[in-house]
Amino acid sequence: MITFLGLVVPCEDMTPAAFYDHWINRHGPLVTATKAVARHMRRYVQYHAIRPAGRYFGIGEVWFDTPQGADRAFAEADYHSIIRPDEQRFSWLEKCQFVTMEDDVPPETCVSDGSLVLFRFLRPRNGIDRTVFEARLEEGASRQRSVLAAQGLEGYRCWPALLGSEDPMRTGTANTLNYHAVEMLWTSSGAAGGAIEMIEAAGRALRDAQTDLIDEPLDMIATAHVMLG
Repeated sequence: MITFLGLVVPCEDMTPAAFYDHWINRHGPLVTATKAVARHMRRYVQYHAIRPAGRYFGIGEVWFDTPQGADRAFAEADYHSIIRPDEQRFSWLEKCQFVTMEDDVPPETCVSDGSLVLFRFLRPRNGIDRTVFEARLEEGASRQRSVLAAQGLEGYRCWPALLGSEDPMRTGTANTLNYHAVEMLWTSSGAAGGAIEMIEAAGRALRDAQTDLIDEPLDMIATAHVMLG
């Protein structure tokens, strides 16, 4: 299974309200209705930031069964004639960032529509070998799941990123921030009832536990909108 995450930057002249409205009400339905492209996708989710992370206002997530399936989707004529022009109407593609992961977890077991999600894009501190970095993250993953579950959070995942891979849309901005891994933690209760405070506290606990391992992470709390899958 291949997962692409795109950190999305709005067009320079767009208000946040107009950006989110176009993304979910126009672009999302356009993608799912463009069958030549959507037939290659296993899952498509938009994550709308509660608070932007710098210039990034959200994350697009697309799952494919194989790398070849991803290549076929973005090579389709309908992608270039229908979907790509619309992407340029609401997002500043040249400023977006893309991270690619490979995993064997079925996407259906992950985030549900309306979930509140904390993303953490991670890279090791200077001098820490990538192999050591990934091993220590994996070592802490099972412990984190049990701790976070006790705090009321339902899910935790940590993926290593495929460094050096191209972004799927060929914008030339593939993971230039050099993220080595992505963490996600979430609750399906949404943003109500103190959930934002709860997930922020969990993020702080993760950060404190990783101070000797990771460089400054990029964190984003967002609401999930499942468009396909």
